Amino acid sequence: MWSPDLAGRPGPRYRAIADALADDVVSGCLAAGERLPTHRELAHRLQVTVGTVSRAYAEAERRGLIAATVGRGTFVRDSEAGPPAGTRSLPEVATAWRLPTDAGGPWSQRPANAEDERLDLSLNYPVPAPVGEALLEGLRGMQDAALLGTIGGYQPANGIRAHREAGVAWLRHLGVLADAEEILVVPGCQGGLSVCFLALCRPGDVVLHEDLTWPGFHATAASLGVRTKGLAMDENGLLPDALEAACRDDHPKLLYTMPTLHNPTAVVMPEDRRRAVAAIAARHGLIVVEDDVYGFLLDAPPPSIRTLLPDLCIYVTSLSKAVAPGLRIGWLAAPVALVPRLAAAIRTSMLMTSSVAAELATRTIATGSAARAATAQRSETQARQRLAAEKLAGFDFRSHPSAFHGWLAVPPPWQCDDFCSALQARGVVVTPGTAFAGAGRTCPEAELRVRLCLCAIADRQRLALALDLVAEVAQGGAPSRLPVV
Repeated sequence: MWSPDLAGRPGPRYRAIADALADDVVSGCLAAGERLPTHRELAHRLQVTVGTVSRAYAEAERRGLIAATVGRGTFVRDSEAGPPAGTRSLPEVATAWRLPTDAGGPWSQRPANAEDERLDLSLNYPVPAPVGEALLEGLRGMQDAALLGTIGGYQPANGIRAHREAGVAWLRHLGVLADAEEILVVPGCQGGLSVCFLALCRPGDVVLHEDLTWPGFHATAASLGVRTKGLAMDENGLLPDALEAACRDDHPKLLYTMPTLHNPTAVVMPEDRRRAVAAIAARHGLIVVEDDVYGFLLDAPPPSIRTLLPDLCIYVTSLSKAVAPGLRIGWLAAPVALVPRLAAAIRTSMLMTSSVAAELATRTIATGSAARAATAQRSETQARQRLAAEKLAGFDFRSHPSAFHGWLAVPPPWQCDDFCSALQARGVVVTPGTAFAGAGRTCPEAELRVRLCLCAIADRQRLALALDLVAEVAQGGAPSRLPVV
């Protein structure tokens, strides 16, 4: 039976197992149709928990490497057979759980193969309802051949002026002032972050960030050979003393920060902390990349770091959370001196951001549909946070009344992996805290928490069911761990 070699593989054990499995499939060590060990067998062999192996197999199934058949086992898939039926961006859970019947019967367990069976709290998506109407209103008036002929051609790397002016208007809506000459149109916040790295960093340069941060940051940095260093945080965000020490000792090229509704902790950095961060950056000449993708959710946000540090801060936001993820349109607001370098990075990496999508985004802003969608998102998010506060009362659930997500402590004696696996067995998917620590890093807080996203589930009643199940599993006893022999 297969046994993976995990030596030298950093990061969480489940991911190392999935990576080893992928390598053995590619190398031919594992042939199509070969049966894999059961979860318990492999856990015993590797001296890890059954939950860790369950997560590893789920990740391998998501990648299309293996397939599990109830009653038969788990087998290596034929690489030429195409993706498994129903494959999506995340693995299907094995079972779903329905509410008790009116007669008071027990929970009923059934296969969860259909889309509506999944209770996914791992996706930090906006509420789906406002998306269609906002896009539809923006599309009105675009059925013009002359217009489409103009915007359908090649455009400047930083975007045509009308689309940059739309960015100016959207930033003003967020309380950030900028001129069109300071704006670059980018394909979402992650695209904007990639542009910043390409323009301002070389392989081996150090970029600072909060000790916990969204996985897309780590993925972008790794793909460009940029070294990252996490900074200690408290309940108000990154610690100024940690930033001061890192500026002195590590000679960083950039600081990446999400001061408003930080992902995953939902912290909103207060104004005095923002001023302290800006003062340290100014003293060391450190460029700050401020990610404000969630800023629209606050009724009265603190001043942006860009406002406090206009000559050294690159502000990035997008419409992905406020209006529609599929638009993939965002903006960088940068010091004028940096705009040519950023535009050159866009030109050499992607030539230009889609001007057709930028036109649609411009029209959603001009018609007011973007603002209305953002208001609808904010209102629904606040209602869902109230629901989460009710359902998770008594647990250590840190969040903000306007955040898409929250940061739940795994109650002892649960281990994080086992807790996630127990939820998955009940049809609920959450993200373990270790996903936000970065490969090879250890962060005690990350080992003890999970992120819950409240908005991707379209129906609020189904969200209530998911939160009930989280509370039920948290209140139950943790399974006994396998002995180490």
